[in-house]
Amino acid sequence: MIHGRGGFLGEDLSTYARGRSSEAIRAAILHPGDSPGDADHIVDIQTAESNFYRGLIRSRDNFSVVLQGEDGAYHSVARDRIKKMVTDSQPLMPQDYGAKLDEKKINDLISYLLTSSGSEKPVTKNEEDHK
Repeated sequence: MIHGRGGFLGEDLSTYARGRSSEAIRAAILHPGDSPGDADHIVDIQTAESNFYRGLIRSRDNFSVVLQGEDGAYHSVARDRIKKMVTDSQPLMPQDYGAKLDEKKINDLISYLLTSSGSEKPVTKNEEDHK
């Protein structure tokens, strides 16, 4: 999704490029599994009552986990009711953009993300390392 348009299950990319170098954006496109955490991985939860939920974690705290399901619905599950929680090993984003997209398309995508984020100019790798 960018500026309220597009799908809801993935990350909101409206400001994704802000503060990132074009090299970092390229790496995220070509190697999405290298990002830490489970923010972009599907999670399956089974509760003590044998209810099943599948989606992306949208928030969590000491008391609950909130998933957004593939249908867009939000589900808040109390941590003390979670019997089993499993995170998919593969990120939601396809792993094969390097094979599917040629260099021009990847560059166009990076430019689009930079422009959509309101970045006047891309951050250099050196500037990114000093944040």
